[in-house]
Amino acid sequence: TAGMWNNTGTQLAIMRHETEVKGVHMTTDGSRVITWSQEDTVNIWDSEGNPIAVLPHTNQWDDPIINPNDNMIVTWKDQAAWLWDIDGNPLADLPSDDEIIGAQWNPAGTHVLIRTYYGADLWDTNGVLLKTMLHDRQVYFAQWNKEENRLLTFYSQQCDGGGGTMLWDVSN
Repeated sequence: TAGMWNNTGTQLAIMRHETEVKGVHMTTDGSRVITWSQEDTVNIWDSEGNPIAVLPHTNQWDDPIINPNDNMIVTWKDQAAWLWDIDGNPLADLPSDDEIIGAQWNPAGTHVLIRTYYGADLWDTNGVLLKTMLHDRQVYFAQWNKEENRLLTFYSQQCDGGGGTMLWDVSN
């Protein structure tokens, strides 16, 4: 169960799950709360704790991410990711050839980067794969430049504990 309180300690909402809640996110406007749990669901709630949608899955979800525009969510597990609108309607499947370790939105909320053990895939919000960026190691982090036409990726070097970066042109 997840609860929401205001700053004076008054309880505003209870969002019930059958098992342990693993995490929670809220849209920047406060209109939606996203929770995920060990019961293999991502739940979408309104700001008063009323359920809007349940996104089912056969295994535990990894950390879903809300885009900066508060209108889409990306979820992932194993070798697949999915785009949903903020009310839980499916928008696109984003398959991967490698195990997914994370996702992040560009600042404009129009592209999502799916990070894997050996690379990263850049997708638009229609589910079109725009670019595959191969690495020989796990991609931990990425950052767009201000114009969002370049992407810096950081990867690990598991043998010696070091890492490296690669700069990508993502202007198209």
